[in-house]
Parts: sequence; structure tokens; C-alpha cells
Amino acid sequence: DPERLRFMTANRSFIKMLGYSAKELQTLSVKDIHPPEQLPPLVERYHVAATGSTVRAEAVPVIRKDSTTFLADMVLSTVILDNRPYLLGVFRDMTEQLTVETERLRLFTAVEQATEFIAILGADGSFQYINPAGQHMFGYTMEEVYGKNAFATDKGIYDPAFYRAIWDDLRSGKAWSGRLTYQSKDGTIREIEQNISPVKDRNGSIICFLSIGRDITNEVRLEQALRHAQKMEAIGTLSSGIAHDFNNILSVITGYAQ
Repeated sequence: DPERLRFMTANRSFIKMLGYSAKELQTLSVKDIHPPEQLPPLVERYHVAATGSTVRAEAVPVIRKDSTTFLADMVLSTVILDNRPYLLGVFRDMTEQLTVETERLRLFTAVEQATEFIAILGADGSFQYINPAGQHMFGYTMEEVYGKNAFATDKGIYDPAFYRAIWDDLRSGKAWSGRLTYQSKDGTIREIEQNISPVKDRNGSIICFLSIGRDITNEVRLEQALRHAQKMEAIGTLSSGIAHDFNNILSVITGYAQ
């Protein structure tokens, strides 16, 4: 009813959506299914629709009979029945879709802000996405690497057969992990601890590959420095031992010489 904004009738989906019976619904008005703080702008939209305009609203809070609230997309328009205007409201429960979109946004934000290099490769091995950490790590922008094959952009650090072996394992559905050496755009050599996994659809077909890498260049340098220090310490210990033994021999020789 466009004047009192009371419900006249509704289909089964709307009755189920709100949890009321058909008779209970006819005793309610628009003001009974929306939160009080949201009523002024929503009532105004109902009145605008009553003038003959089509009104659309997204993520409108709707209150169920059990007092729980869900979000719905709403379209309001005017229909003429028996020479009298009525408001036709179409509601679509968006709770599940909004939940999925929220989770997707949260996941995307986490990937965008991750300190690890994260890339998505197409089924053919071409770059489809690389997060900001990866772009900073290698010095290439998304536009520069998009569509390029990840296993054909090496600069001679490894033998081509090495990359083919990795690619063959991935295409067979196996995951690969290990340490790889890359050359950044500015020529800097980086050591990356990397894991590449196939992503499959419900039928088991590979749709893309997920590559996650961590820059361990500094760790590798520290490891090499530690090994060098240990090597020098071992040489020092050996030299000290030899000098001590030789000193003992010299003491005997010196004694006899005197």
C-alpha cells in the first residue's frame, strides 16, 4: 500500500526470507522490517517509488521475525492493479554474496600487503598477477611481466633443461619447492626460496599455478660469511696446532744444538 506502506501480499520466497506467515506479513508495514535508524532515507525511497519512479537500493538492512538482520538489494516500482497504484518491491538476499565478497577482499588485501613474493601463473606458465612485494623484489611492474612465460625469462643463470624439468613436474600436477637464483631488472642477484603449486578445479584440471617466494639473499650472504669464518677458524686452529708441534721439535733441536 503506497499510502500506509503496509504489505498487501508477497510471494513464498519473501515470506521465507523474513520468517513470517502470509497473514502475519499483512499486519506489518515497511517500518517493521527495517532498523529505526535506517527508516528516514528508506521511507523516502518508498515514497519516491510511489510517484512512478523506479528506485534501486543496495545492501539494505532487513529485519527478520527472529530479530536477525540481513542485507538485501531492493528494487521498488509502481504497478497498477484494478485501477489502483501499488508498490512492487523486489528483494534479493545478498548476505552470502556479500560474505564471499568480504572474504575475497580480505584475501586480496592480505596478498597485496604480504612481504613474500606471490604470483599467479596461467595454465601455460604466463604471469597473470604479481603482488607489490614481487614487483619491488624484481624491479618489474605488473604491466612489464603480464603475459610473459615465467619459465622463459631466465637470463642464463640455469641451464634451460633445469626449467623444463620444473615445468614438466608442475604440468603433471606436482608441486615444486626449492631455492632459485634470479637476476632483478637492475642486475641485482637475488636468492629466492620458492614454492610453486598447481591450482585445480573441481574436475582436477589445472587452471593456474600459485608461486610464493621469500627473498633469502641476506640469509645466504650471512651463511656464506659464517662458513668463511668457520673455515678461517679451522685454518687458525690447524696452524696453531702445527706451530705448537713444530715449536716442540725446535726446542729439542735447539737443546741439542746448544
